[in-house]
Amino acid sequence: MKFFRTLHWRLMAVFFLLVIALMIIVGTFLIYSVEDTYYKAFVNDVETWSDNLEKAGVLSEEIIASDSYAEDVYKTFKLYFQVDENTRKAYLLDEIGNVIYPQKSSEITSKAPEITQGIIIAMNGKQSIQMADKYFEFSKPIISNGQLKYIFHLTQDRSTINEIIFSLKQTIIYAIFATLAIAIFITYLLSRAITVPIYKLQARAEKMAEGDFTPITELKSGDEISQLADRFNYMAQKLDTTLSEISKEKNKVEAILENMNDGVIAFDTEGNLIIANAPAINLMKISKEIKRFEEIFNDIEFETLFETQSSHAEFDLNENGKYLKIFFARFKNENGKNEGIIAVIQDVTKQEKLEEMRKDFVANVSHELKTPITSIRGYSETLLENEVDKETSDRFLTVINSEAERMSRIVSELLQLSKMDVKETQSEKDDFDMVGLIKDSIAKVSIQLEQKHQQAIFDCNEEIFVNAERAAIEQVILNVLTNSIRYTKENGLINVSIEKEDDKAIIKVKDNGIGIPKKDLPRIFERFYRVDKARTREMGGTGLGLAISKKMIEMNGGSISIDSEYGEWTEVTIKLVLSQVMAVQN
Repeated sequence: MKFFRTLHWRLMAVFFLLVIALMIIVGTFLIYSVEDTYYKAFVNDVETWSDNLEKAGVLSEEIIASDSYAEDVYKTFKLYFQVDENTRKAYLLDEIGNVIYPQKSSEITSKAPEITQGIIIAMNGKQSIQMADKYFEFSKPIISNGQLKYIFHLTQDRSTINEIIFSLKQTIIYAIFATLAIAIFITYLLSRAITVPIYKLQARAEKMAEGDFTPITELKSGDEISQLADRFNYMAQKLDTTLSEISKEKNKVEAILENMNDGVIAFDTEGNLIIANAPAINLMKISKEIKRFEEIFNDIEFETLFETQSSHAEFDLNENGKYLKIFFARFKNENGKNEGIIAVIQDVTKQEKLEEMRKDFVANVSHELKTPITSIRGYSETLLENEVDKETSDRFLTVINSEAERMSRIVSELLQLSKMDVKETQSEKDDFDMVGLIKDSIAKVSIQLEQKHQQAIFDCNEEIFVNAERAAIEQVILNVLTNSIRYTKENGLINVSIEKEDDKAIIKVKDNGIGIPKKDLPRIFERFYRVDKARTREMGGTGLGLAISKKMIEMNGGSISIDSEYGEWTEVTIKLVLSQVMAVQN
């Protein structure tokens, strides 16, 4: 059924019905014309003959009154009206319709005529010409002294006319079928000429809906459909350009949103989630099930964001250990009507922690410098204000010198860190033997080892070259060895090892010293951080050594980590980049 609803079949149906209607109209007109022509010829004949009878005086009162009139007038009528007894038959009836002539004994054996409408009219004194299905009839009243005396009734057979009409009907039917066949063929071609381009346009429209904007090239007939195809091509080009621009803008916006550090969330005026970028999803823990404003910001009233006079609002949140700053802003359409709310979420956790670290750093620096300054001031005031013996004076001066050296060391290390922070120090990398550097470093701390009766074990005879700044790496190794000596009891053991793994040299320094609690390990590389501040100061540490070591190792493309079991052992692992030649060999 859907097939017959197509434009192609509708056009064919319209032409089909039009042809049938035209043929029926033409056939009906032809049949009517033929019938009317014969009828008019009959009317013309009988009227002419009737006038001739009048002129001949056949219907005069004297003749009608004669005794032999009936037979004479009947014969005269037959003569004038050319009665042949085959197609035309004549009757003379009395005033009530009974047949006078022909008599039964005559040559006419046909039945008497029925009392027709024409005879009834003639009985009323009026001449009548009628057309029936099988014959034409003419009824003429013959009046004498104002009284109806006879009725002349003539019939003309219509069989010839009916045969002609029947033949004409057959011809018309044949013509209808022939014309229909031709019309169907022509209509099919015509409808195809119209519908095929339309189907192609329809198919192209469907392709356009799928995003294929290839121009139509096969419709170049120059007619209206070709012009429509040209408009389609123009529209496709404009759509392609417009969609391409929209897509570019969309991609730009998406790229910007996805690559922003800040989270962005948009809601409509009902509080329904429209879009959220990846940072927002991560910061606010937005799952696929979350669709509403209050599910994300349960402490903020959505309606109040529209009630404030200002189009912006700012909130601070502490969510899951993170410090978040949230800025809300209303966005509007071109008519100035509110369309929704945009939330911009900034993760200020690092800034907050940096601020805390800055405060701690300032406090630590102040404290670290204040302690030796206090000592220096106290001892110097004592020397200035009191008379002391040489032994006491020498002891005080020794303390003052020690504290001054400590202050100098702190300032020096702070300057070194500061330069590394602003990348003022340039790392001059070179290939050197790490095994030799470790051996040299152990030799440099040998006196400290002997003082505490400690032993440093390092057993490696091969050469392992790394690419780094030798002086910086030596400073790190010395710092690590010094820490191991410092925090390991007398008669302690320090194991140093080196091995190659892929393109890295892995150096490990493990001691059986006092160890580091697990809770302190994450902060061990922070500046001025000490596990036991009093003990560290007592042992001469500044709290900056490991921070400097970490910075130096990272500047040379390596890494440093510490693992420990409190009261049992501590292990420092340093990874450095092998020299290119050694990395290839490895």
